[in-house]
Formats: sequence, C-alpha cells, structure tokens
Amino acid sequence: MATSNPRFVPPQPFTRVTRPAGLLPSYSRPPLDPAFRRARDLTMLLFLLPPVLTTALSERFDPGRRPYVWSEPPTRASFARQPYQPAELKDLKDARVCGAITSTAGRIEWLLDAPEEAVGGLNRVYLLLVQMRCLRQLWQEVRRRWPKGSLATFTKALG
Repeated sequence: MATSNPRFVPPQPFTRVTRPAGLLPSYSRPPLDPAFRRARDLTMLLFLLPPVLTTALSERFDPGRRPYVWSEPPTRASFARQPYQPAELKDLKDARVCGAITSTAGRIEWLLDAPEEAVGGLNRVYLLLVQMRCLRQLWQEVRRRWPKGSLATFTKALG
C-alpha cells in the first residue's frame, strides 16, 4: 500500500550540509563570555558533588577571591586525566591526602579560569569531570580517615 508521503532518503556519506538544520550548533558563534562559562561550569561542579561541600566549594572557587591573570594564554592543560586508583588513596599519608585536595582544587580553578584557547569545548568538560571525580574520591577518603571532623578537615585542605 503506497502512502502519499515521500520516503526519507539519508544523505550520501561524507557530504556536507550547506547550513545547520534544526538544533545543530552554529560553527560561527563567538566563544562564550568567560564569566558566564565559569558560572556554568561551577554550577555543574557543585551539582555533581555532595551537598555538604557546596558552601566550602562556593567560597573556594569564588571568582573575586583571587582571579588568575594570564600574561600569555597557556598552551594546554598538563595534569592528571584520570581518577585515583582505589588502593592509591589508602596508601597515602594524611598530609598527602590534604595536599592532593589542595592540588585538585588548584586544577579545577585553573580549568574554570583558563581561556577558551587553552582548553575548550568537550575537553574542558571532560577535565572538569575528571577533577570532580578526584575531589569526590578525596572527600570519601577524608570521611573514612576523619569521621568526626571530615568537613572541617576538607575545608581547611581546600586552601
């Protein structure tokens, strides 16, 4: 039984669409405003981490606290791109765990403040998610080591 609607024929492979159709992004858009991008990324970070840490992380990553001033834009993010192994955290001494929290917070701050030329698009989101996962692992380790004063210890280690 034939219908009056023509059948959909997919385009040939490796062909270009002359203009974006529907919800496809426009490739000629200017980069996002850095303040808006930072606020969006910080909101994502706070949403994905435990609610207990929201106040401490908001204060730590407040844009007016100590903004980065780039003399020249960095070329790329050169730090850890994978979370900690489970046995790796248990072998660390207490001071090393606090140092890891401080350095992870510094990496997150670097990613929040880095210009679009240094880290852009999905690479920025991926690195933020990896650092967020590391921060979550460190939070669980702090809770395991210091069950009574875990929030105070974590806040102090954030820097």
